[in-house]
Amino acid sequence: SPKPPDPPPGPTLLNLGLEAMHFEPFAVSPYFTTTGVIAAAAGGVVLGFCVAFKTGVIGEVLGVSGSVRCALRTLDPLQPCVGFILGLVLAGVMMAQVYGGFEPFPISPTSDDRLELLLRYGIGGVLVGFGTAMGNGCTSGHGLTGLARWTARSWVAVPTFMGSAMLAATLMGTASVMPEVAPVPKSDTQPLIAAGVALALLALTTLVVLMSRGKKKQGASVRERSLLELAVGFCFGIGLTICTMVRPSKVASFLDFGSGAWDPSLAFVMGSALCITIPFFMAFERNEAPQTMLHGSVGLPSRKKELDRDVVFGPLIFGLGWGTCGMCPGPMLVVLGANPCLEIALAVGGLLVGMRSWLLWQSVLERCEAESSSSEGSGSEFESGSGSEYSGSVEDHAAPPEPVKPMAGRMMMA
Repeated sequence: SPKPPDPPPGPTLLNLGLEAMHFEPFAVSPYFTTTGVIAAAAGGVVLGFCVAFKTGVIGEVLGVSGSVRCALRTLDPLQPCVGFILGLVLAGVMMAQVYGGFEPFPISPTSDDRLELLLRYGIGGVLVGFGTAMGNGCTSGHGLTGLARWTARSWVAVPTFMGSAMLAATLMGTASVMPEVAPVPKSDTQPLIAAGVALALLALTTLVVLMSRGKKKQGASVRERSLLELAVGFCFGIGLTICTMVRPSKVASFLDFGSGAWDPSLAFVMGSALCITIPFFMAFERNEAPQTMLHGSVGLPSRKKELDRDVVFGPLIFGLGWGTCGMCPGPMLVVLGANPCLEIALAVGGLLVGMRSWLLWQSVLERCEAESSSSEGSGSEFESGSGSEYSGSVEDHAAPPEPVKPMAGRMMMA
């Protein structure tokens, strides 16, 4: 008689582990379409022009987390960086009414995933805030500006936070708990029109400020800077909405390789933005003493700052938070204006708590360093800045290394 077939093998430990981590056979998402690529590229172009605008017109480098840290340190509502934050929130308010494309929160009052989402947004927000403060940059500062300026610290930071975000999203199955919503836009022309409006608004704001100045040949005043910061923040928020960075499910589909529906659309966001920022900074920095369109000085961070542990561990922590909740600082603020709800409140609150925790920790370290140097009769280490992690981060477009003072015109960048 024929030999009976061998019984099928039981589940292996590896298969059980992959199933527990929500792994699915790798496949490309059905939402990866030409329309989605056009929206990502159009939004990226707007983001790139906003970076160029802030440097070429205002004289500062653009960074969302840097602006939030500025507001937390100074606690002065009249600071121009507050105008940038307000512009992001107002962009969310407007785009929710005229464009759409935001996630519906909450998914359902009785959803089993609601508690997990709340935990993800709260914990992810804290990690994002702490990591971006420690590493002095997020996707806007390191990604859109630092890479374009060929800054060594940014070329370390970006692969670090991208790798840790993808690892976190894949292992924790972030895409599987996000709401699945039909993609926006509905047509190829909708993102192009929205991008054109944003760029026209930037140009109009610059024209209005130039006409109001007449023959004035000095840098922008606090009022002019606040207006320009509001405009660039507003247009940056429009760009984030167009490219769908404000949709955690879209971001999670890009970061999570185990979802069985990988969506690479967001790769076109940074790619198209760098097509604007790289040639801009190459041309802008040819002049040893560049000036803005408003005849003001420009303070660009040095590209020769040596690497330290913060530029590795900061982006690593930021990536873990980004992969957990699918949102970084800019989209959090835009969505706060578009759909203020408990999930987003937890994310933004966590962002502020994380950033503030890092700033407080830095102040404690600097105080201890100062006391130690004073007791030894030599303050050389503290004065050189080697004892301050925060002072060592100016390369990545954060605040200068001198003690923080609430003053108009200080350089800020994520």
